Amino acid sequence: MLRIEKSRGEPDLTLKPLRENGPAEWKVRVLFIADRVPSLGYKIFRAVAVDSSGKYKTSLTASNNGLENEYIKLTLDPKTGWWKSLHDKRLGREFLSGPGNVLEAIADEPPNMSAWEIGLKETLARLGEKGAVIEVLEKGPVRATVRVEQDFRNSKFIQEVQLYAGLPQVEVRMWLNWQERNIMVKTAFPLATQKPVATFEIPYGAIARPASGQEVPAIKWIDISDAEGKAGLSLLNDSRYGFDVKDNIMRMSIIRGATYPDPEADRGAHELAYSLYPHDGNWKDGLSFRRALEFNIPLGAHQAMLHPGTLPAEKAFLRLSPANVVLTAFKKETGYGSPGFVVRLYEIFGQETEVKLELPKEMEVYEADLLERPGQKLSPSRNLISFKIKPYEIKTLLLR
Repeated sequence: MLRIEKSRGEPDLTLKPLRENGPAEWKVRVLFIADRVPSLGYKIFRAVAVDSSGKYKTSLTASNNGLENEYIKLTLDPKTGWWKSLHDKRLGREFLSGPGNVLEAIADEPPNMSAWEIGLKETLARLGEKGAVIEVLEKGPVRATVRVEQDFRNSKFIQEVQLYAGLPQVEVRMWLNWQERNIMVKTAFPLATQKPVATFEIPYGAIARPASGQEVPAIKWIDISDAEGKAGLSLLNDSRYGFDVKDNIMRMSIIRGATYPDPEADRGAHELAYSLYPHDGNWKDGLSFRRALEFNIPLGAHQAMLHPGTLPAEKAFLRLSPANVVLTAFKKETGYGSPGFVVRLYEIFGQETEVKLELPKEMEVYEADLLERPGQKLSPSRNLISFKIKPYEIKTLLLR
């Protein structure tokens, strides 16, 4: 999926001349789904002027009461902005057992506690319980957006809750102006999950932790699935790394106002994003780690020069399989020996795996350590190689 911009309101699709005299230059804003872009590669899309705007079929609907596409029906409380229902239409399953995406303001005591400690006490407020401002921002064929504005004391929170056509997840873009001290705000999701199993991403892997309510770290995702592995809900995020899960309630830390050593810590403007991704099976079946990578590293759009070129209209520079092998680095080699490329990957399911790596051209492949010092040759010059990776192993390769 390609996000050209964070537009507010209906995208302006009107072509506008940038020059009144001389050759016309045109500026256009476009929002579309970039379908089937090759792995670690590119694909050319062309924007072409037409005489009249076409009508497009879409599964998207939006109102103050919620959002819906072909996969998900999200129901909102039009007074509070809280999520009343998160229903997966494919699975025929409800994922919430109570109001979800509720911002909870919690006392963080004692007042002189350092930023390296957390002392959460009573809940001071649930943002929106005294009312929220809700409006539909977008209702197009590609994206639908509902904005929710909530206040807490001297602070303001703005959420843009979004659904895209063809994507089975709900995205939240949040802007906030934070002015409070000794308070933490968390977003809470009570889940309709029996015997929940909580899994958290850690560096180069994932770990299951008890649902005890303790604040624990994670990177780009956490997941709550039922013990039978029938279904689960993953919380993906782009910049928040503190979570707690108690019984069936999943929470993510949004902001806090510690006063030591910096009495003004975190005061001011913040921006973040997170996404709720319901899936069949457990986090492995749902490939939650891949959805989190896609969420954190969206495709980039670049306007191309018009020229004959020597490359095809679409191309992959690297292909890696199977799905439980995760690529974490693909970069130029700058250290030892002749110039080439560094590839770093790891196995996340905890099982020995036969890896297939497809290269853009014939290259020699060497194993290396984490400092990228070359070791033995893994393969002679070819563009498709295979090798074994051990459970949870981190492997570094040099391509020359």
